[in-house]
Amino acid sequence: MSKDFKNDMKILNDIKEHISDLLIKLQIGYYSRIDETHYSAIQRQFLAKQLKLAKKYVPFYQKLLKGKNITENNCFEILSNLPILDKKALKEIGKDAYASYVDTNWQIWHNTGGSTGQPFNFPAGGNSKFNLPGELFCQASLYKRMAGTYNLNIASIDGSRVPDEEINKNIFWTENKKNFPYGNIHFSTLYLNKNTFPYYLAKLNKIKPDVMRGYPSGFLEFASLLQESEHKLDFHLKSIYLTSENIIQEQSDYIASIFGCKVWGQYGHSEASIFAVKAPNETTYECHPLYGITEIIKEDGTHAKKGETGEIVVTGFQYSAMPFIRYRTGDIAEFGGTRNGIVILKQLLGRSRDYIINKSGEKVFLVGLIFGGHLKAFNVIDGWQIIQNVPGLLSVNIKKSHSYTTDTEKEIIRLFASKDFNITIKYIDAIPKTIRGKQQFLIQNIR
Repeated sequence: MSKDFKNDMKILNDIKEHISDLLIKLQIGYYSRIDETHYSAIQRQFLAKQLKLAKKYVPFYQKLLKGKNITENNCFEILSNLPILDKKALKEIGKDAYASYVDTNWQIWHNTGGSTGQPFNFPAGGNSKFNLPGELFCQASLYKRMAGTYNLNIASIDGSRVPDEEINKNIFWTENKKNFPYGNIHFSTLYLNKNTFPYYLAKLNKIKPDVMRGYPSGFLEFASLLQESEHKLDFHLKSIYLTSENIIQEQSDYIASIFGCKVWGQYGHSEASIFAVKAPNETTYECHPLYGITEIIKEDGTHAKKGETGEIVVTGFQYSAMPFIRYRTGDIAEFGGTRNGIVILKQLLGRSRDYIINKSGEKVFLVGLIFGGHLKAFNVIDGWQIIQNVPGLLSVNIKKSHSYTTDTEKEIIRLFASKDFNITIKYIDAIPKTIRGKQQFLIQNIR
């Protein structure tokens, strides 16, 4: 292959990428100007199109939707009569859940659920003629709320894996060309500790991002190391948004105090079917209606009324190669009503399996016990993890800060005792991380 040909191909690819970016910006600009009162009508258009694509291409839905005339007027009624599916059901359905055009050469595959013990591999993307770049639009909307624009210098803290040759050079981050929406620099939580922290800080001070995003546990660890360090940030962040893990208000407040900026929350998942945003100092999440449909379904299969809790069930607009239609997320939320198609989650209560079992055999959800407990301990704990093997008994691993005292330990023991638990506390130097760089808060071995 000649050098001239390689250069020509590079120029062509650069032009294609530039045109793609311009089209995305035009679409983001168009949808950004739409008044919220029109969201419900646009959501109906997107839902009808997604159901029509499923009927046309996906064998599983071809059978269920056979003979049905899908319109914008009846699409919600049709949706409500379709089955609610989870990862296990989709695995059993197999290739019949894929669009017929997905073949062995399909390039885009995503993985999800490894940290929950239910790994799931699925084809992403799909019919580009329909797909609104919903992720980009919602990310742009969030950045505009956070900092007034989405033309920002962005950096991430996540579970990126770094090649060994880079680690040997004290480089603990990955870099890419595209800044929007996830940032050029991705600092990895996998290698962050007291010894490597100075390299992270030096790089961060060099790039001086306007905003940052990423795992709450990663920001907590960074904040703790920064607080203990003699060095400081030599720039001012406009905002941070936390994503991919449970967000506790006390932890959010701590991150805000160390980084000196407002902290937002974002809830979503790899299946790209829900994009919800939490403003600073709020517990309420708002689910964007142009990203997908959000339902809160109770155990009896009916939709929760305002103030009731249920499981978040989603129908996404982003993927048609394998559409997620009435898909169970495993997450529990309190339904707070709707506004112009925007579903309000009064509280995001974590996963349906995130509970511990006391001596009486009762389930105690962690969000209600710990995340809503307003513990002073949160301010002096750098990390912790709960393990349960026997009802009523807990092992609690704690990474304590220099401000941790015996009073902190007593507060934690009293909290669990109030719900009929005995606990054993073990102090450790670091909380183990998953392969994606997250910290698993609960290890529940009782099934």
